[in-house]
Amino acid sequence: MEPIIDYLKRKLKEVGPAAWEPIAVEAGVAKSLPRKIVYGDRDNPGVATIQPLVSYFQGRESQQEAA
Repeated sequence: MEPIIDYLKRKLKEVGPAAWEPIAVEAGVAKSLPRKIVYGDRDNPGVATIQPLVSYFQGRESQQEAA
């Protein structure tokens, strides 16, 4: 199973930097958090910090599977 931080890095890289700020806003996290995760500025963020981003991407995956 893929570690959650690796999952987030992969998903954020897939959507690209232009999407990070809108995703952060929609997920309700700091606008800088996606960049910090991808570039390793936050190596071990707490679950409460990253859960909104995980939920965002899992919700998108569920929508894509339903389509």
